[in-house]
Amino acid sequence: MRTLALTLAGTRVDLRVADPSPALLAKRYGPFAGATGPARWLLDLRPGPLPPLERRTGRVTSRDGVLRLDGLEPHGFLDPATGRGEALLDPYLIVIDALVRTAVALDLGARSGCLLHAAAVVVDGAAHVVPGSSGAGKSTLAALAGDVLSDELCAVTADEGIFQVQGSPWWKGRPGVAPLAALWQLAWDAERVEPLPPSQALRHLCTNLVVPDVRRAKKAFELVGRLATTVPFGRLSFRRDTDVDALLRRGRVAA
Repeated sequence: MRTLALTLAGTRVDLRVADPSPALLAKRYGPFAGATGPARWLLDLRPGPLPPLERRTGRVTSRDGVLRLDGLEPHGFLDPATGRGEALLDPYLIVIDALVRTAVALDLGARSGCLLHAAAVVVDGAAHVVPGSSGAGKSTLAALAGDVLSDELCAVTADEGIFQVQGSPWWKGRPGVAPLAALWQLAWDAERVEPLPPSQALRHLCTNLVVPDVRRAKKAFELVGRLATTVPFGRLSFRRDTDVDALLRRGRVAA
């Protein structure tokens, strides 16, 4: 057995796996490995074939305090009381990714942070966060940017009054942190940026907030409310050949 000791948005997660393990596991989580000290979460990974996905909903359900994936209940769990869990090591890491995201989201919420369905790109040392559902264009935008913290999920925390954005391994990402410059809503159109009101920011953020357990999400929702009222928010329209870094530099002034 070997252990991947991960640090993900300030959360220590250990993945214990028998060798040989899939190359995808090392590729996804290897850049975030090397943590020291005690683990908040320990997941034992057991290899197996990809389970049927027809009943998978993407939601996390709680029964007797234990968290499981709706539609994939036999294939993994997290116990917040003990910090232990198990996950099927399927070839595409579907169960592992979902449970690790759940663990990170729970810990972020406990310490006044949040996990967002959002791309995060860094321009001139500051992060621009672009929440959006699947198909909104997050990955396309990130592929056009020069420095990507994440193209699918990123963490936001408030450290001594400063909002910080941290990268994640989902799906193209890297370890790192940068101060938050602006929040954006994506649109496919001619290149332009336009400011939007805080009420729309709040709706957009809440729609894309990762909330595994509403009972433990009060601080995450409070943080989202603060983001909506204090961070510049606007619509970012771009094309597939846009110089995203240049557009965001203009957007930072306009937001």
